[in-house]
Amino acid sequence: MKILLPIVLLGLPASSAQAGEPQPVRLIFDTDMMGDVDDVGTVAVLHALADAGEVEILAMGLSGKNPWSPLCLDALNTYFRRPDVPIGVVRGPAFDKRSRYAEAIAKEFPHRLKSADDAPDAALLYREVLAEQAEGSVVMVSVGQVTNFRNLLGTGPDEHSDLAGAELVRRKVKA
Repeated sequence: MKILLPIVLLGLPASSAQAGEPQPVRLIFDTDMMGDVDDVGTVAVLHALADAGEVEILAMGLSGKNPWSPLCLDALNTYFRRPDVPIGVVRGPAFDKRSRYAEAIAKEFPHRLKSADDAPDAALLYREVLAEQAEGSVVMVSVGQVTNFRNLLGTGPDEHSDLAGAELVRRKVKA
């Protein structure tokens, strides 16, 4: 199923604000960025879709605990000329797996993050991003564990939204 994700993303219809005016798909991407290279491939596809104006990348998050994964994702975003895409990390218990590439990419390519500790909690980042979006306008995609999505659903109201996480997702994410 992971291998089919880029193909599925290509088939996503662009939403439209008004008939005849296609708008890019507003997307939050969550990944484990650990064992398999499907994550790197999906990031490359998302950036290509963003370059074509078909996707707007709102935020990205890491669902695994590998300490090199956030730095690797930041390096990939920097390489694809989007160093300002906000990146969050999972807080609390989560899966950790050795990566054959995350450390090498993080060491070889420039990035802003110095460590995973420099990134915000992904669930809280997603709350902030969703609160700023129009109702039913966001697509959320995960390649890996859905820990951050689960954590988002369990959040309570905060300074970004008076809604609990589940209600915020219900209102802001496309059905």
